[in-house]
Amino acid sequence: MAHPSLSASETEPFETLIIDGDPGGLPMRLHTLIDPDRPLDRPERFFAGHIAMPMLGYLVMAVCGACSAGFIASAVKAAVDWRAGERLGPPYFFIALGLLAFFAWPTWWGWKQIGTYRDQKRLIDAGRYRVGLYVEEDGLLLLGTKGRITWLPKRDIFAVPQGRLPGSEGGAGSRTGWIEHRGKHGEVVVEALSTYEGPSTDLARHLERWLEGEPFERPR
Repeated sequence: MAHPSLSASETEPFETLIIDGDPGGLPMRLHTLIDPDRPLDRPERFFAGHIAMPMLGYLVMAVCGACSAGFIASAVKAAVDWRAGERLGPPYFFIALGLLAFFAWPTWWGWKQIGTYRDQKRLIDAGRYRVGLYVEEDGLLLLGTKGRITWLPKRDIFAVPQGRLPGSEGGAGSRTGWIEHRGKHGEVVVEALSTYEGPSTDLARHLERWLEGEPFERPR
Protein backbone atom coordinates (compact mmCIF):
# COMPACT_ATOMS: atom_id res chain seq x y z
CA MET A 1 0.00 0.00 0.00
CA ALA A 2 1.44 3.37 -0.98
CA HIS A 3 1.80 6.11 1.58
CA PRO A 4 -1.11 8.58 1.05
CA SER A 5 1.15 11.64 1.12
CA LEU A 6 3.54 10.45 -1.60
CA SER A 7 3.59 11.21 -5.29
CA ALA A 8 3.66 8.46 -7.89
CA SER A 9 7.39 8.94 -8.52
CA GLU A 10 8.15 8.50 -4.81
CA THR A 11 6.25 5.22 -4.59
CA GLU A 12 7.88 3.56 -7.59
CA PRO A 13 10.12 0.58 -6.72
CA PHE A 14 13.79 1.31 -6.30
CA GLU A 15 16.85 -0.86 -6.04
CA THR A 16 18.80 -2.15 -3.05
CA LEU A 17 20.70 0.79 -1.55
CA ILE A 18 23.71 0.70 0.76
CA ILE A 19 24.67 4.14 2.03
CA ASP A 20 27.54 5.01 4.37
CA GLY A 21 27.06 8.25 6.26
CA ASP A 22 25.34 10.57 3.74
CA PRO A 23 21.64 9.66 3.30
CA GLY A 24 21.29 11.88 0.24
CA GLY A 25 20.68 8.91 -2.05
CA LEU A 26 17.81 7.62 0.09
CA PRO A 27 14.27 8.25 -1.22
CA MET A 28 12.62 11.18 0.56
CA ARG A 29 9.82 9.06 2.01
CA LEU A 30 12.38 7.20 4.14
CA HIS A 31 14.17 10.27 5.49
CA THR A 32 11.80 10.65 8.46
CA LEU A 33 12.73 7.12 9.52
CA ILE A 34 16.42 7.99 9.88
CA ASP A 35 15.98 11.38 11.60
CA PRO A 36 16.48 10.89 15.38
CA ASP A 37 14.90 14.28 16.07
CA ARG A 38 11.54 13.02 14.79
CA PRO A 39 9.78 10.27 16.79
CA LEU A 40 8.71 7.27 14.73
CA ASP A 41 5.08 7.35 13.57
CA ARG A 42 4.80 3.56 13.83
CA PRO A 43 7.25 2.39 16.50
CA GLU A 44 5.69 -1.10 16.47
CA ARG A 45 7.42 -1.64 13.11
CA PHE A 46 10.87 -0.83 14.49
CA PHE A 47 13.19 -3.39 16.07
CA ALA A 48 16.09 -1.84 17.95
CA GLY A 49 19.52 -3.29 17.26
CA HIS A 50 22.78 -3.65 19.15
CA ILE A 51 21.17 -3.21 22.56
CA ALA A 52 23.57 -3.21 25.52
CA MET A 53 23.41 -6.06 28.07
CA PRO A 54 22.62 -4.55 31.49
CA MET A 55 22.09 -7.86 33.31
CA LEU A 56 25.49 -9.08 32.18
CA GLY A 57 26.90 -5.71 33.22
CA TYR A 58 25.45 -6.08 36.72
CA LEU A 59 26.79 -9.63 36.95
CA VAL A 60 30.29 -8.62 35.85
CA MET A 61 30.34 -5.70 38.28
CA ALA A 62 29.15 -7.93 41.15
CA VAL A 63 31.82 -10.57 40.48
CA CYS A 64 34.56 -8.00 39.95
CA GLY A 65 33.44 -6.07 43.02
CA ALA A 66 33.64 -9.16 45.22
CA CYS A 67 37.06 -10.08 43.83
CA SER A 68 38.33 -6.52 44.18
CA ALA A 69 37.23 -6.41 47.83
CA GLY A 70 39.32 -9.53 48.48
CA PHE A 71 42.31 -8.07 46.66
CA ILE A 72 42.06 -4.83 48.63
CA ALA A 73 42.02 -6.79 51.88
CA SER A 74 45.03 -8.80 50.65
CA ALA A 75 46.88 -5.60 49.70
CA VAL A 76 46.25 -4.06 53.12
CA LYS A 77 47.47 -7.23 54.89
CA ALA A 78 50.54 -7.39 52.64
CA ALA A 79 51.30 -3.72 53.36
CA VAL A 80 51.10 -4.40 57.12
CA ASP A 81 53.40 -7.42 56.73
CA TRP A 82 55.77 -5.32 54.65
CA ARG A 83 56.03 -2.71 57.39
CA ALA A 84 56.59 -5.50 59.92
CA GLY A 85 59.55 -6.73 57.89
CA GLU A 86 57.93 -9.86 56.48
CA ARG A 87 59.90 -11.14 53.48
CA LEU A 88 56.80 -11.97 51.39
CA GLY A 89 55.00 -8.69 52.18
CA PRO A 90 56.26 -6.67 49.16
CA PRO A 91 55.59 -9.30 46.44
CA TYR A 92 52.11 -10.07 47.82
CA PHE A 93 51.36 -6.35 47.95
CA PHE A 94 52.27 -5.79 44.32
CA ILE A 95 50.46 -8.96 43.20
CA ALA A 96 47.28 -7.70 44.88
CA LEU A 97 47.65 -4.29 43.21
CA GLY A 98 48.20 -5.98 39.83
CA LEU A 99 45.04 -8.06 40.21
CA LEU A 100 43.09 -4.93 41.18
CA ALA A 101 44.32 -3.21 38.01
CA PHE A 102 43.43 -6.30 35.95
CA PHE A 103 39.83 -6.25 37.20
CA ALA A 104 39.45 -2.52 36.51
CA TRP A 105 38.66 -3.05 32.80
CA PRO A 106 35.81 -5.59 33.20
CA THR A 107 34.37 -3.42 35.98
CA TRP A 108 34.40 -0.41 33.63
CA TRP A 109 32.87 -2.56 30.86
CA GLY A 110 30.00 -3.64 33.12
CA TRP A 111 29.37 -0.06 34.24
CA LYS A 112 29.38 1.10 30.60
CA GLN A 113 26.86 -1.60 29.58
CA ILE A 114 24.44 -0.40 32.25
CA GLY A 115 24.83 3.27 31.31
CA THR A 116 24.57 2.58 27.58
CA TYR A 117 21.40 0.53 28.06
CA ARG A 118 19.76 3.32 30.05
CA ASP A 119 20.56 5.82 27.29
CA GLN A 120 19.28 3.44 24.61
CA LYS A 121 16.08 2.68 26.55
CA ARG A 122 15.35 6.39 26.94
CA LEU A 123 15.72 6.93 23.17
CA ILE A 124 13.66 3.83 22.33
CA ASP A 125 10.81 4.93 24.62
CA ALA A 126 10.87 8.36 22.93
CA GLY A 127 10.85 6.79 19.44
CA ARG A 128 14.21 8.37 18.63
CA TYR A 129 16.60 5.42 18.63
CA ARG A 130 17.97 4.91 15.14
CA VAL A 131 19.92 1.66 15.12
CA GLY A 132 17.88 -1.32 14.05
CA LEU A 133 15.43 -2.64 11.48
CA TYR A 134 12.27 -0.93 10.24
CA VAL A 135 9.56 -2.81 8.34
CA GLU A 136 7.88 -0.88 5.52
CA GLU A 137 5.14 -2.29 3.29
CA ASP A 138 7.54 -2.67 0.37
CA GLY A 139 10.89 -3.32 2.03
CA LEU A 140 13.16 -3.29 5.05
CA LEU A 141 15.30 -0.39 6.23
CA LEU A 142 18.41 -1.44 8.17
CA LEU A 143 20.13 1.26 10.22
CA GLY A 144 23.67 0.40 11.33
CA THR A 145 25.77 1.65 14.24
CA LYS A 146 28.17 3.77 12.17
CA GLY A 147 25.77 5.59 9.87
CA ARG A 148 25.38 2.68 7.47
CA ILE A 149 21.91 2.58 5.90
CA THR A 150 20.65 -0.36 3.86
CA TRP A 151 17.34 -0.45 2.02
CA LEU A 152 16.13 -3.91 0.99
CA PRO A 153 13.18 -3.88 -1.43
CA LYS A 154 10.71 -6.65 -0.69
CA ARG A 155 11.10 -8.08 -4.19
CA ASP A 156 14.85 -8.56 -3.60
CA ILE A 157 14.36 -10.63 -0.44
CA PHE A 158 14.48 -14.33 -1.26
CA ALA A 159 13.64 -15.86 2.11
CA VAL A 160 13.72 -15.40 5.89
CA PRO A 161 14.92 -18.82 7.15
CA GLN A 162 15.13 -20.05 10.72
CA GLY A 163 17.56 -22.54 12.18
CA ARG A 164 21.34 -22.59 12.35
CA LEU A 165 22.99 -19.78 10.43
CA PRO A 166 25.10 -21.22 7.58
CA GLY A 167 28.75 -21.40 8.60
CA SER A 168 28.03 -21.14 12.32
CA GLU A 169 28.81 -23.71 14.99
CA GLY A 170 26.81 -24.78 18.00
CA GLY A 171 23.90 -26.89 19.14
CA ALA A 172 20.25 -26.13 19.74
CA GLY A 173 21.13 -22.80 21.34
CA SER A 174 22.50 -21.55 18.03
CA ARG A 175 19.04 -21.40 16.39
CA THR A 176 18.42 -18.01 14.90
CA GLY A 177 16.77 -16.25 11.98
CA TRP A 178 18.27 -14.41 9.02
CA ILE A 179 17.41 -12.65 5.78
CA GLU A 180 18.64 -13.83 2.39
CA HIS A 181 18.48 -11.06 -0.20
CA ARG A 182 19.95 -9.87 -3.46
CA GLY A 183 23.02 -7.69 -3.01
CA LYS A 184 23.92 -4.53 -4.83
CA HIS A 185 25.67 -6.49 -7.59
CA GLY A 186 23.24 -9.41 -7.79
CA GLU A 187 24.99 -11.64 -5.24
CA VAL A 188 23.15 -13.43 -2.41
CA VAL A 189 23.68 -11.67 0.94
CA VAL A 190 22.81 -13.01 4.40
CA GLU A 191 21.73 -10.59 7.16
CA ALA A 192 21.52 -12.11 10.65
CA LEU A 193 18.55 -11.07 12.82
CA SER A 194 20.26 -11.90 16.12
CA THR A 195 21.39 -8.30 16.67
CA TYR A 196 17.78 -7.04 16.93
CA GLU A 197 15.58 -7.02 20.00
CA GLY A 198 13.46 -10.05 20.80
CA PRO A 199 13.97 -13.69 19.76
CA SER A 200 15.34 -13.70 16.21
CA THR A 201 13.33 -16.80 15.31
CA ASP A 202 10.07 -15.00 16.18
CA LEU A 203 11.07 -11.99 14.09
CA ALA A 204 12.05 -14.27 11.20
CA ARG A 205 8.69 -16.05 11.37
CA HIS A 206 6.73 -12.80 11.19
CA LEU A 207 8.94 -11.41 8.42
CA GLU A 208 8.38 -14.60 6.46
CA ARG A 209 4.61 -14.09 6.64
CA TRP A 210 5.09 -10.45 5.61
CA LEU A 211 7.19 -11.62 2.66
CA GLU A 212 4.36 -13.94 1.61
CA GLY A 213 1.96 -10.99 1.47
CA GLU A 214 0.37 -10.94 4.92
CA PRO A 215 0.15 -7.63 6.86
CA PHE A 216 3.10 -7.32 9.20
CA GLU A 217 2.40 -7.89 12.89
CA ARG A 218 4.95 -7.41 15.62
CA PRO A 219 5.85 -10.59 17.54
CA ARG A 220 4.29 -10.59 21.00
